[in-house]
Amino acid sequence: TDNVMMKRTTPRRSFIKQLAGSTVAIAAGTGLLKAENKPAVDANTNLNRENLAILQPSEDLSWDTLRGHFKMNFTLDPPAIKWEKQSNAETNGATGEYASNGYLLKVEEIEIANKAVLINFELSRFDGVPFKVLENRVECKTSYAGVYKLFTTGMMAQQNYRVDLPFTFQGQSRAQFEHPVIWMQETDGSNTLTFGLLDQIHTCNQEGSTYNPANGGEAPGIANSYVRASLSRLMTSGVPTDRYRDGIYLNANPKLTWFEALEDYSIAVDKFRGFKSDPISDWALNPMWHSWYAHADRIDEARIREDARLAASLGVTTIELDAGWNIPWEQSYSFDTDGDYFFDGGRFPDPVGMIQEMHDKGQRVILHVAPLLMGEHAKAWSKMKNCMITVDGNPQPYLDPRLKKVHDYLLESWAFMFRTYHIDGLWYDFLEIPEAADPIPPDTPTVSLDLHAAYTLLMQSLYKKALESNPHAVIILRRGSANLNAKTYCTHVWPMDVPQDYNMNRRDVVFLKTYGEGVVTHACCTSWAISESDVNVARQMASIVLAGVPAFSVILQDSPTTHNAIIKAWLGFYESNKEDLVLGRMTPVIPTPPSAILKIVSKDRKQAFLGFFETVPGLVTITDVQKITIVNAFNKRTTTRLEGISGRWEAKIYDQVWRQEQALSLTADQNEGLTINLSASTGCHSVVLTKLR
Repeated sequence: TDNVMMKRTTPRRSFIKQLAGSTVAIAAGTGLLKAENKPAVDANTNLNRENLAILQPSEDLSWDTLRGHFKMNFTLDPPAIKWEKQSNAETNGATGEYASNGYLLKVEEIEIANKAVLINFELSRFDGVPFKVLENRVECKTSYAGVYKLFTTGMMAQQNYRVDLPFTFQGQSRAQFEHPVIWMQETDGSNTLTFGLLDQIHTCNQEGSTYNPANGGEAPGIANSYVRASLSRLMTSGVPTDRYRDGIYLNANPKLTWFEALEDYSIAVDKFRGFKSDPISDWALNPMWHSWYAHADRIDEARIREDARLAASLGVTTIELDAGWNIPWEQSYSFDTDGDYFFDGGRFPDPVGMIQEMHDKGQRVILHVAPLLMGEHAKAWSKMKNCMITVDGNPQPYLDPRLKKVHDYLLESWAFMFRTYHIDGLWYDFLEIPEAADPIPPDTPTVSLDLHAAYTLLMQSLYKKALESNPHAVIILRRGSANLNAKTYCTHVWPMDVPQDYNMNRRDVVFLKTYGEGVVTHACCTSWAISESDVNVARQMASIVLAGVPAFSVILQDSPTTHNAIIKAWLGFYESNKEDLVLGRMTPVIPTPPSAILKIVSKDRKQAFLGFFETVPGLVTITDVQKITIVNAFNKRTTTRLEGISGRWEAKIYDQVWRQEQALSLTADQNEGLTINLSASTGCHSVVLTKLR
């Protein structure tokens, strides 16, 4: 809901500021010798800079692991001072038990693969008294050797994509957006060092620098200085705990690509939290038409019924009603008007009948919701106005997820929407609540005093409620809220808003693919002007079909006949191959940008898809498949070499509406390679190779 003029200065769906951070990761522990008699800080005490200034961090715990020099400290209440190792036995890296001022820190470093380790740590007190973690800071210094690119999740998002090695970087992750991982790579995309924290809920500030002699180095001079990266975990809730647990993922295996290292990081995170994925919904792969870029918030029943009819004729089987369905016609969508979860009767006099009509046509219906917004013009405002987050006494436009009343209201609303309207899923928006909030008044019923833990519990409860109401419901989240934390409460992850730039759209999806099993990637709803050229419409459609579940948003009533033919043709291709396209293994063929050339291999390894979008490669390696579809959305000529294949192949060339233009036979050479040099009539065409017996 991007172009709406919000009445507040608040985050929007269109361009959420990505803090271009880097980060570090590792773990350390802490132990204890003698328990202090000092009580933990009151749970209602706000964390602020004064707290951090009064309570000094512990001395650093230092060690070397793989190619990194690490040090870590804790700012605690009661404070820790110097860590004393409790045994003289030789151990790997940081492994051991450490004590400091009543604390016991247990650290275990485990080799999980070649040049990859996990460092798990747990902090407690000998006397069992709760304590407060204010900050947990870890710093890594590593050689400049092999570091030619450096990314955090925020630096590979939408227009924040940073190609060049930064001199300095900073950013943040927490439950509502991004995740705490940094990766360094070679120019060819091979992994140099990837590391990240395993806990995905609490705030992590990320910063670091390159090209700085102050970082120290392996020898004198700038050229030998270290790359430095640090991650600081801030526990902004002020909630005491009797145990603090986290872990670090480190991978320095140069035989992996950056993409593979991030996939492995996601697996480690899932194991750490015991994540188990749910079965994929029966309509998880349905292509979508999305109302926002077509109509903004100017939607009503007559318009949506007609849109659904036109979309069905093109092969669309999911209709998303974006912002506007739940507000009066005379109002524009804003943070001040959202917060109700029933159709506005003026716009939609018969929503049940409308949705049933779509169901009868084989379509599914998804509604846009912003679970944490509550505007003063919403009908629920009088009931919920005392449940808003405040920061330094100033009310925010967000409901406070710590409050039981908020959980109850939203769970009841979710049950109502599914029960009353028989919807098939929800598209979440505007989840970017503040980093820290004022304390909850005493005696107020809460779910958790920890803001980010409470947010996570709320999202998980709403997800469960949706599945209870409709076992095949889909829940879609958009970056940056579509982070690794979101895997525990959604079915689909969606790029940050990239409707017009199909290359940026696809690049976000490439990153989202590193999340691994448990969520489905969805292309952002691509859109184009009604005057757009046919070839660019074909390129848009080719891009979203290869990126994940396709979605588009255009005014269907005004869509030219030639555009419609292209949409229908590409959705037909998608329908014939959707499980292989979406559930197969996608990998970027080149690293910069990673969206330029894609390779998808089906789970049964019988067919592969190659997408050439920003260049045509000279060579692609692909093995053990019986069918290869090359989509060239770059130019009219496909000149490339495929290696790893043998025998005779039938080649068919199709234009941008999948009309066959040529057919010929090709034979692999003795080096198991197939050289292709073919021309087509359009700058978006496909070559389908089928192996002959």
